[in-house]
Amino acid sequence: MKKVRHANVIRLLEVFESPKHLLMVMEYAGGGDLLQYVKKRRRLDEFEARRIFKQIVYGVAHCHCRSVLHRDIKLDNILLDKEGDVKICDFGVSRVISKGQKISEQCGTPAYIAPEIISDRGYQGFSADIWSLGVLLYTLLCGSVPFKAQEMQVLHDQIVNGCFEVPQCLSPEARDLIRRMLVVNPKERISISEILKHAWIKLFDSILLDQEYQVEGDITL
Repeated sequence: MKKVRHANVIRLLEVFESPKHLLMVMEYAGGGDLLQYVKKRRRLDEFEARRIFKQIVYGVAHCHCRSVLHRDIKLDNILLDKEGDVKICDFGVSRVISKGQKISEQCGTPAYIAPEIISDRGYQGFSADIWSLGVLLYTLLCGSVPFKAQEMQVLHDQIVNGCFEVPQCLSPEARDLIRRMLVVNPKERISISEILKHAWIKLFDSILLDQEYQVEGDITL
């Protein structure tokens, strides 16, 4: 089975250490970040959003296969290379997790953070990243995040209660995928494997992409 091409994550190329500094040489992504890309276009059509989102999902799957939970997936942390392909970056709050391990740290970007993190009762597995992917996809297609408020407590209430609306202008497949990712109960949330099998992902599917990208390993935890 083929590996994900370049893993869709920014690669660490070299590390240098001096008495005062630690220098890391990382892969260069000259296309800027996805936030600026979407701002310039206001929102993406479903075909382009699907192309970009599928690459992001494969990158997240690559991380999950290696037991890495990102915990800060958002437009700002998706870079584009000169070909317009995505590179996931900023693993500053990521961590390696084991099966059944309960995590208690609260971290992430407020508008993208999963309800189980806000609830502060501990969370397991990779479902928090799936929630953030749902917010990201919504933002690609609609040009704004699904949860927004002037006060943090109001924002938290919206997220914990799953209060959002999906515009009817989106295709039924896109609306269904967003709703299945933004499920408050993490145990009922769609998995990475199920996302990649979803009708919206398969719609307009490219034979070339299917030849180049394959998910390796078991990505459920």
